[in-house]
Amino acid sequence: QIPIITGAEEYASYGLIPAGAYRNREHFKAKVEIGKNVPQTIDDIIHDPQTSGGLLFSCDPHLTDTIIGEMEKKGIGAKKIGWTTKGTGRIILK
Repeated sequence: QIPIITGAEEYASYGLIPAGAYRNREHFKAKVEIGKNVPQTIDDIIHDPQTSGGLLFSCDPHLTDTIIGEMEKKGIGAKKIGWTTKGTGRIILK
């Protein structure tokens, strides 16, 4: 579950998507696979360029809870949204 700002899906459903989202989608299409069950609005939101930085990073699975706890102590919202496996080096959103 990727955290989404309240109202973002509604606005995305109206087609209120910045042009940069389409450029991002094109740029990352070889590295990001969007599952068939993912709504178009979510696809649009995850490619939105307005966030300016570090939204996704990976860590040792044994450190996940510790890292999230430390981030929350500093008032930084954090959430585990997936895991890594051996594979193609692509991000797969299901």
